[in-house]
Amino acid sequence: LSSWSPDNARLTWAAFDGDAVVPGDPEATLDRLGKKKGGLAASLRVAALWQMGDFAAAHRELDAWTPGDAMDRTRHARWAEMLAFDETGADGLEGVREVAKEITDDDARSRQLTSLAIEGARRAVDRGEPVLAAMAETRRSLGRLPTTTLGFMARNLTPDNVFRAFFVASCLPVIVLLSLARP
Repeated sequence: LSSWSPDNARLTWAAFDGDAVVPGDPEATLDRLGKKKGGLAASLRVAALWQMGDFAAAHRELDAWTPGDAMDRTRHARWAEMLAFDETGADGLEGVREVAKEITDDDARSRQLTSLAIEGARRAVDRGEPVLAAMAETRRSLGRLPTTTLGFMARNLTPDNVFRAFFVASCLPVIVLLSLARP
């Protein structure tokens, strides 16, 4: 899960301008965005302003942003929720999940829902609630997503695959004994 976030950031920047290098700080992000508006640029700008703690500027950017497709609406809802959560403490992730379910591309929807699951788990930990079950389910879904940084082992080392490997390994001694016992 920890490898997924940087991978997702690289994919986002590659989708934005073709360069998968993630800026090192919010100021560098704003410089790279320049005067581009709307869509992914608006989402990245709001993220940078949020990281800087400039909530007023982030709200102005959200107000000026008119999301088009379901992915844009999800990004917009996510940042509106994040700002509201930081300002009021009211958790609205479930509303964002409902918007994300409208995304027709399976991988894009899974990425958004995974991101929301991670944020929900972070908040649950802050409240002292258990999150292992939710994070295990999130990890299973990551095994189905194409990534740029997760290697073969990281992608396939899901709980289901570990169970399968142990099951096969536990059957091998029986198979060997049966094959040796044959005349």
